[in-house]
Amino acid sequence: MEHEEKQDLYSIILPLFYFSKVLGITPFNLEGQIGNRELKISHLSVIYFVTIRVITLIGQILHFFKNFEISKSYSGQVFVTASFIIGLLHLLLSVMLFIIMFVKRILVLELFNKLSDIHFFILDKINLNDNLYKFWQRILVYAVIIQSILFILPIMLLNLSNIFYSTYEYFTEICNCFSVFIFYILDIHVINIMFLLKQYFSVINSSIVNVMNEFHSSEILGQHKKVVNSSKVKLKKLKGLHSYICNIADFTNVTYSIQIMLIIADRYFIFLYKVYCTITSVLKYQTDIYSSTIHNIISTNVTFLGTVQIIIMLWSTSAVSKEV
Repeated sequence: MEHEEKQDLYSIILPLFYFSKVLGITPFNLEGQIGNRELKISHLSVIYFVTIRVITLIGQILHFFKNFEISKSYSGQVFVTASFIIGLLHLLLSVMLFIIMFVKRILVLELFNKLSDIHFFILDKINLNDNLYKFWQRILVYAVIIQSILFILPIMLLNLSNIFYSTYEYFTEICNCFSVFIFYILDIHVINIMFLLKQYFSVINSSIVNVMNEFHSSEILGQHKKVVNSSKVKLKKLKGLHSYICNIADFTNVTYSIQIMLIIADRYFIFLYKVYCTITSVLKYQTDIYSSTIHNIISTNVTFLGTVQIIIMLWSTSAVSKEV
C-alpha cells in the first residue's frame, strides 16, 4: 500500500509541465499510467509551439522598431539608446532560443523520460523519501504563480500609466513581456532538473557509503562469504546506477547548455540596463518616462527576480557538481 501512494516524476512536475504546455514551451503529450508514463511528441503541440513563438517574435520585432522610432526622436537620451540596444540583443537571443528549443525538442523529451525511469527505479528499489518531492512540487507551483504575477504586474502598470495606448502598442508590449517571461520559466525548468539530479546523486552516494561500511564490517567481523558477496553485488549495481545518472547529467548539459548560456546572457544585459535605469532615476538624473514611478517598479521587479534566479541556477548547478 505504501508503494501505491508514491508518485512518479511526472506527478511532481505536472503543474510546471502543463503550465509550460500552455505557454508553448513543451510540445509533448504525457501518456500512460503512473509508474509507466512517458512523454511523446505531439504534432498538434509542435504546431501550437511554433505558432505561439512566431506571434511573439513578430510582436518583439514590431516592439523593436517602435523603440527605434523613439530613439530617433530622442537621440540624445542615454536611456532610449540603451533601451534600443537591449531590445536588439533580446530580440536576437529570443530568435536563437526559439530555433534551439525547436531543434532540441527531441533531446528534451528523451531527457525527461530518462529522468522518469531513474526516478521510479530509485523510488522502487531504494525507498526514496517521497515527502521531499511533494515539498518540491509545492515549490514549483509557488514559483509558477510568482512568475505569473510578475509577468502580469508590468502589463497592469502599463495599462494604468498609458491609458491611450493603442491595440498595436499593447500587442507589442505584451509580446515583449511574454518573451522575457519565457526566459524566466525556462530558468525554473533548468533549476528543477538540477534539483532532481542533486537528489538522485545524494541518494545513490549515501547508499554506496552504507554498502561500503557494511562490506568492510562484514570483512572485519569475518562474516559468511555470502554476506560479503551480497555487499559486492549491491555495490556493483549502485556504481552502475551512479554511472547512469552521470550520463543523464552529461545529456542534460548537451540539451540545455546553449539555452542556459542564452538565458544568462539575456539576463545579464537586462540586469545592467535595469540597474542603470533605477540608479540614475533615484539620483534624479532623468525626468522623462524612463524615470517614472511605474518604470522604477517594473525595473526593480525584473532586476530582483533576475538576480535571484541566476543565483539559484548557479547554486543548483554547483550543488550537482559537488554530489558527482
